[in-house]
Order: sequence, then C-alpha cells, then structure tokens
Amino acid sequence: MWEYAMFNQRIRENIRRGLLKEQAVEKAIDNCIADGILTEILRKEKVRIMASILAEFDEVEYKEMLRREMKEDALIEAREEVRRDFEEVKEKMIREAVEEVTREVREEVTREVREEVTREVREEGIQAIIETCRELGCSDSDIVSRLETKFSLKSEDARGYLNKF
Repeated sequence: MWEYAMFNQRIRENIRRGLLKEQAVEKAIDNCIADGILTEILRKEKVRIMASILAEFDEVEYKEMLRREMKEDALIEAREEVRRDFEEVKEKMIREAVEEVTREVREEVTREVREEVTREVREEGIQAIIETCRELGCSDSDIVSRLETKFSLKSEDARGYLNKF
C-alpha cells in the first residue's frame, strides 16, 4: 500500500515541477521501477497503468475544475443575494427614517401651530376685555386687575397688553 502511495506522490511531485500529466506519470513509473517500487506490476502493465492513471487524473482535474466553476457561480449568486438583501434593508431603513422624521416634524408643526393659535386667541380675548372695559369706563388699574385674574398674567404683562391695545 505504501508503494502505491509513493507512486502517486511522485506523480504529483512531477506535475508540481511543471511536467505534463503524461510525462509526469511516465517519469514516476520509470523512477519507481528504478527504485524498486511496484517494479513487477509497473514493468508488465506500464501502458495500461499509464492509460488508467491518465484517465483518473483527467477525472480528478475535471472534478476540480467543475468544483471551482460551481464555487465561483455560487459566490456570484451569494454576492448578488447579499446585495439585494442589503438594498432592501437600506431602503427599509431610509423609509422608516423618513417616516420618523415626517412624524416628528408633523408633531412639532402641530405643537407650534397650536401655540400660535392659542396666543392669537388669547390676545384677541385680552383685547376684547380691554376694549369692553374701556367702553364701560373702567380705570386702567381695574383693567389690569381683571387681566391678571382672567388670564393669570403678571402685573407688568397686563400693563403691556393695556398699552398695546
């Protein structure tokens, strides 16, 4: 068994050294015969053994070539799949980010509009009270007192509205 392993090893070494397959097998046969490895069978069956080994090596090489091609195709397919998955994830993340920003902006705008409308309505109410109190002949200090009570204003803010309207 070890002799057969040595024979195969010599073939592989010859191929690694750059010999063509047929030359590598023939040289390995000749070297093994010279070194007393599988001598009897190699002398008797040299041509048949060469043909058999060359056919075997062709099959091994074909399998290896096929394996490399399949691996290359699988890598290309896997890369494309990963890229598609990445693009889907990226698009989803962008869509979610846009939705989140849109929601946040909508909430901010809604809050700002409410605050602005509340301020406007409040000022309209303050103006209406000031005008009504003036029509009724109320003093400025009485109007300031009413504004402080009705709108929870500080005295200086109430006087500011009184001057404004």
